[in-house]
Amino acid sequence: MPFDGLRRCVTTAADALLGKTKELGEKTTEIASEGIRSVSETAQQAHQSIKTAHCNPIFPEDYASPDFDLPDMIVIEDEDQRKGVDVCEGSIGWLSKEAGIEVLHLYKEAVQLSGLAFFPIASCEAVYYADPFNSERFIELSSYYDVMQKDKLTELRNIAYALGAKECELTSYEAVKTIRRRTAKGDIKGKAPDGLRAGISAEGSSSESAGRETKLVFKSTFEGSDEPSVPELHWYEHDRELASLIAMRCSDGSCGAIREHFVEIDCSASSTLSTTRACRLDAAMKKLGAICSFSLKSESEIESRRHFIYHIMF
Repeated sequence: MPFDGLRRCVTTAADALLGKTKELGEKTTEIASEGIRSVSETAQQAHQSIKTAHCNPIFPEDYASPDFDLPDMIVIEDEDQRKGVDVCEGSIGWLSKEAGIEVLHLYKEAVQLSGLAFFPIASCEAVYYADPFNSERFIELSSYYDVMQKDKLTELRNIAYALGAKECELTSYEAVKTIRRRTAKGDIKGKAPDGLRAGISAEGSSSESAGRETKLVFKSTFEGSDEPSVPELHWYEHDRELASLIAMRCSDGSCGAIREHFVEIDCSASSTLSTTRACRLDAAMKKLGAICSFSLKSESEIESRRHFIYHIMF
């Protein structure tokens, strides 16, 4: 009997150990499965994060956020370019950086939602740049300088009208281009008839310049007024000559003291784009694959040489 009891105890212990071993094995298998599933999910999330960072999509909620910094350069894109890319579903475009300049690639279908105005129209694959005085107005870069020039002329015409002018005239010219050669000094040596050396000192200089050509930009006539008002300024806000004219014309009792005034305006002081910025935009357009028959750098250089003569009669 003692032997049978011992055998029963051993059998019971063995069964209990086997049960525990089986339970531990099941737990180990379950933990391993959860671990593999967790690693798989983490890897999938990491893959999606990398994909999202690469595509850099912008969603309506991102665009509407107060923290969203709208780039100055926008390219209108066809939505089909990223059709079927899961991380881009529901987006209105994407962001990229070209030659150090941030660019918003906006789907044409999202132009209305953006609330932005595009001049002349929003066209696929066209590149636009922000109006410096209206963050919601974007002008196609191929006509950027032309549009900004017209805005400047309109501002000058409005200044004359607000100040009560009867007539205003604007002419322009480019700064004189010069080519100069160094002054030459030396001896011209020759042989005299009697065999003696003769020397003649020579000194001379030469310069060549292109003449200044002036052309009429616009001429406007008004009824005139003896009740001038301070005009709204953007491009010429910091022009001291114009500021002085406005102050004199709008001062109490001095309205009639000025009957005619000339102002010379150096266009480089109100440049549309700095030469540095123009060069960066040229580089960005090249990175975007834009085919240009002009360069913003050359436009900037031409503008920097231009001068206006502003003639106002009251």
